[in-house]
Amino acid sequence: MGASWRIGIDRQPTALVTRGLYRFVRNPIYSAMALVLAGVCAVTPHAAPLLVSVATIATLAVQTRREERHLLGLHGERYRAWASGVGRFIPGLGRLRS
Repeated sequence: MGASWRIGIDRQPTALVTRGLYRFVRNPIYSAMALVLAGVCAVTPHAAPLLVSVATIATLAVQTRREERHLLGLHGERYRAWASGVGRFIPGLGRLRS
């Protein structure tokens, strides 16, 4: 990602990265975080990790939608075209509707 790497919204314009893992999902970092949280829940039979995981995933979902609005405003149709063919967190699921 080079200079475009960040989590969150940066007011400075950045390039739209669509190569590497971004060919398959729009948010591979968030996808990996959710996968790790699922693993923690699977090996920790307690309610606390489950509650933390649910709260974290809900927060990631809200943050992702904020970032998508920002990227759509920044990159316009190029972002829309890419996002309509690439899943949000899982390949093929959560594609942006036209």
